[in-house]
Amino acid sequence: MHIFTYIDKDATIYERTLDKFAPTTERQNQNTGLDSILELNKYKIDATYYNSRILLKFNEVNLSASLAPYGKTLLTTNHSLKLYTSRVYEVPLKYDVYVHPVSESWEMGTGKMSDSPIVQDGVSWKYRDGYFSSTGSHWATSSFTNSSNVFQTTGSSNFGGTYYEGEDTGETQYTHTQTFEYETGDLDIDITDTVKKWHQNGFDNEGLIIKRPTTTETEDKPYGNLQFFSRDTHTIYVPRI
Repeated sequence: MHIFTYIDKDATIYERTLDKFAPTTERQNQNTGLDSILELNKYKIDATYYNSRILLKFNEVNLSASLAPYGKTLLTTNHSLKLYTSRVYEVPLKYDVYVHPVSESWEMGTGKMSDSPIVQDGVSWKYRDGYFSSTGSHWATSSFTNSSNVFQTTGSSNFGGTYYEGEDTGETQYTHTQTFEYETGDLDIDITDTVKKWHQNGFDNEGLIIKRPTTTETEDKPYGNLQFFSRDTHTIYVPRI
């Protein structure tokens, strides 16, 4: 038996906007909350490679309520994140995709990648809640191995979201991985450990971040583009848990 819930909000965040007219100081500020496509892209601008990451969030309370009539709970079931592929191109023969629970709150926003000038009213590579009148709440930039002596959590020195990787007893417990080898396809990743931790109030549900491994993101080489349908798609392929 499969029971699912749809994603409530999502966005792609770009390390550097593709809009060449954006001021230098705003290149990390683009919001894409209303795009119909989410993309995990590594792209080149002015001889430098940049990355995109995907943020999404669903309401685990609604999922719990849908399980109750069947005598199931969030603690007694397995949970997978499902994203449907729209287009994949120029990817290597083998690659990994990581999913982590996000450790800070964020706002979806109303922007699209095609907007020019860019919309900055929601989450971006630099800001969690948008950039307004020269102010906004940016993502934490510290990297640390322990938070409150419990979770190993990683921020970025260059923004891009903050997320949990694991616990002292399991350093990669919240690093959910899917490996593709000689294939492309939908994203279907087991996130059971994270959902159970949310339900047990181990940490707040601030959503999930989808990214490539850090070693892949920092390599000076392309890794292609993985595109998935978002919650704003006009197809039936809406992201779900």
